[in-house]
Amino acid sequence: LGIQCTLVLRPNNDERKALYAAADIFVSPSDNLQETFGLTILEAGASSLPVIASDFDGYRDLVAHGRTGFLVPTLGPLAVPDTDVRSCFVSAGEYHLRLAQQCVVEQVPLADAMARLALDHELRRSMGALARRRVLRKYSWDGVVRQYVKLWDRLADTPISREEETRLRGARHPAHPPYPEIFGAYYSGRLDEACENRRMVRWSRAGEAIYRGEDKLVVYQLVADNIQEDALKRLLFSVRKPVPLAELVNNSGSGRISDGDFMLLWALKHDLLEFVEN
Repeated sequence: LGIQCTLVLRPNNDERKALYAAADIFVSPSDNLQETFGLTILEAGASSLPVIASDFDGYRDLVAHGRTGFLVPTLGPLAVPDTDVRSCFVSAGEYHLRLAQQCVVEQVPLADAMARLALDHELRRSMGALARRRVLRKYSWDGVVRQYVKLWDRLADTPISREEETRLRGARHPAHPPYPEIFGAYYSGRLDEACENRRMVRWSRAGEAIYRGEDKLVVYQLVADNIQEDALKRLLFSVRKPVPLAELVNNSGSGRISDGDFMLLWALKHDLLEFVEN
């Protein structure tokens, strides 16, 4: 693409401050359930940078969409029983990687947000200034402590019903929870909802290039058994023109996908498929 990239591994405090000072935009398309807050987003905001982040878990609390930056829609599965079964036999890192590879950060809105900020100096300046004011107001130690006290008071006043207590006692072992069910609210959208809303997908320019052999398929080794190149090319060929997402989901759009649908979310995540307007 002709883009020059510089990778700075494990920057210390001074290096990190210098990077924020040199930047125009901060981008963090997080896709992992292990990311529960996003301290770097607050650091970027405190450095007067507009932020582009995935609409995911705690990230959505830290970015005021359209005011201090942009939130990019995310899509996740309702449940992944086949992946959950493996959780008893693999490391937590491998399990979370498999989950992350099924978390879609929509590429077209991400690119649109980056282009909009790259081309508009005044928008960058105004969003960055508001981001700094918001971080200093809400996320100083005093501000955070006040919010914790309010949360504890609210929790103390919220009784647990007998039905809820029974359900919690009968829950799965805490070392192997059904993550997509428990953390479903992390995503801004779910596969079943996208099917119900008749969202349409087609191959992207990158997907067409993979199909025609003009680009190289790159897959994490840990999920290589789910991404078979021949099957992927058949999927890409089937969506040369827009197709309802529900027609591609194995279980009639229920959202409770099997590993056979892993490839569908993976292709959306890696910009081989893209959503289009109806």
